[in-house]
Amino acid sequence: MAPSSSEVQRIIKRHHAFTDKIQDATREVYKAMARLYQEHPEFRKQLDPFHPKLAEFMSQGMMIFVDKELK
Repeated sequence: MAPSSSEVQRIIKRHHAFTDKIQDATREVYKAMARLYQEHPEFRKQLDPFHPKLAEFMSQGMMIFVDKELK
């Protein structure tokens, strides 16, 4: 599946809602988190065991969500 697919975007929407409960997941905050998923070694350490490209995939999906849903 592509990060832009409706199935993935549905999951990202749930991820955003969960994140928003913990902190105010504004457009800027969620974009910064998406960048951290790719760039920060601790995020990669958590996600890479599931799939070596999961952090990148999540980040792409989150950026698409921000552009479509958080205007």
